[in-house]
Amino acid sequence: MDTKQLEVFIAAARYLSFTETAANLSIAQSTVSYSVSSLENELNTKLFIRNKGQLALTQAGQTFYDDACKMTSMMRQAVLHTRAEYTGTTGTLTIGFPHAQFLNDYVVQLQQFTEDHPFIELLFTELDSNTLASRTSEGSIDIGVDREIVFSRDSNINWQFLFTENFYAIVSERHPFAKQDIVELSQLRGEKILAMNRETNPGMFDMITHLFMAYETLPDFIATANCHETTLMRARMNEGVVILMPSMFRDNMPDDLVAIPINAPLASHNIGLAWNDKNDNPALPLFLEYIHTS
Repeated sequence: MDTKQLEVFIAAARYLSFTETAANLSIAQSTVSYSVSSLENELNTKLFIRNKGQLALTQAGQTFYDDACKMTSMMRQAVLHTRAEYTGTTGTLTIGFPHAQFLNDYVVQLQQFTEDHPFIELLFTELDSNTLASRTSEGSIDIGVDREIVFSRDSNINWQFLFTENFYAIVSERHPFAKQDIVELSQLRGEKILAMNRETNPGMFDMITHLFMAYETLPDFIATANCHETTLMRARMNEGVVILMPSMFRDNMPDDLVAIPINAPLASHNIGLAWNDKNDNPALPLFLEYIHTS
């Protein structure tokens, strides 16, 4: 018994026709008949009931078919695994980000990568921007997904642009801004800015601060929340304005909130992939081929 015999038997069991099996495997019908007969002789049992040119599996044939499918699948996996070991396409790749939403538009590419490289496990972890930068530099994070400035302190870090996101002012439908098509930054100077506290999300806190400082003012923060959902709840209570990007609110935006674009040259940020140039994980260059600018 060899692999070829098993493949012929499996095909015959699926098509229940030696003629169709031969056509699909591009072999002669006589070869199919000989292969099945040899297998039956070796097993000393009938695998098919032959009746006027029609085929049906015997009980023994059905049992052998189930086991043969498992065997051939394991053999293919063994071959793939061995080749993957030889080429270095096994192991893990750790991807870090402050917000999983940054990868929302890349789920198809991530899925394709895992299908093409089944022996590379993708690990995902959510970290604040400072920790993300530190762990990307040391190599415990293979890929960091965040703004370029987050990784700017390490000259060994490469950064690849993915997409730009604009900032939006999110307010209650009862807020005066709700009727506007656009919000000027100057209008936000007198507003309470609802934000996560700096300990929980230093990247976003500092980004909003720098946005205001560029216009020689500071935001009037109410920064006591430890998640964006809390800031949005307070916006629904009409306590102030939340500043967020679409990736942070488009999937869970309450109906009674309104998002208005902020008109300011610095009211946007670029998100990209970062990795340490000295990182020798063989899965890293493979992964970078799958994720491109949107």
